[in-house]
Amino acid sequence: MAQINVTPLVDVILVLLITFMIAMPVLTYTISIDLPSTSLQDQSNSTEEPLRLSIDRHGDYFLNDTSISTEEFSTLAQEKSHNNQNVVLAISADETVDYKYVIEVLETAQKAGIKKIGFVTKQE
Repeated sequence: MAQINVTPLVDVILVLLITFMIAMPVLTYTISIDLPSTSLQDQSNSTEEPLRLSIDRHGDYFLNDTSISTEEFSTLAQEKSHNNQNVVLAISADETVDYKYVIEVLETAQKAGIKKIGFVTKQE
């Protein structure tokens, strides 16, 4: 009676397992930001995708999960504001971050001409 050889199947499964084990830490990397809470509901009705700027507890800036310097943000904000007068800036600041970093972002955005600025919070 013929038997099925399962060795190739086990080899393929082990290769897939190792691939997923290596890929998982890369897929789960995110910026650690503890947002303050609010009981207000989201009232934005804009269909336009906002600039999403995150500030972590150390004062580092991230634009769409990519690290960015103050100068790079200033240049990008001016470009976006010049191309679109209705650009929206959504700031996600860690609840323990020093306010000087948030104020710096607000000043940079205002100098660039961005008029629509909002803060992202956690819903209770």
